[in-house]
Amino acid sequence: MWNMELLHGWLPTYIINKIAVLPPPNDNAGADVRYCLENSVGEIVIKEMYNDLCGFDDGYGYDLHWKKIWKLQVLERVRCIVWFMKHERLLTHSHKNMMGLGSAMCDFCGDLSETILHVMRDCLLVMPLWLTVVHNNARSKLFSCNFQ
Repeated sequence: MWNMELLHGWLPTYIINKIAVLPPPNDNAGADVRYCLENSVGEIVIKEMYNDLCGFDDGYGYDLHWKKIWKLQVLERVRCIVWFMKHERLLTHSHKNMMGLGSAMCDFCGDLSETILHVMRDCLLVMPLWLTVVHNNARSKLFSCNFQ
């Protein structure tokens, strides 16, 4: 767990708030290692390190999912939510619980873990929406697939 009391003595609140949403180091996730990627002349290139860490493999700094998300003809905030879902960055109770910030359970359902899939599809609060907008023939596919 993050030692927030110790951090308050060293860092401003806005930085501590950014740290609080990050999962703390975990032995199950592997050891922390320094990572550096140099180009052909020995220079450290942040763009190349970022692309490598994110698993971008087409050499342009983005993948096909990225292109599809940003070409969607929807409101900008919807596009952002889709991007957060794709990269598993939607801050749910389940994610906050892994950071030691409260319960993982859904506030509405009470007895189910609030994951991204639960929030967007399986919660009893949103399920009536999907039953209204998705045709009967497509419902079994929608409710059996993962959020990716």
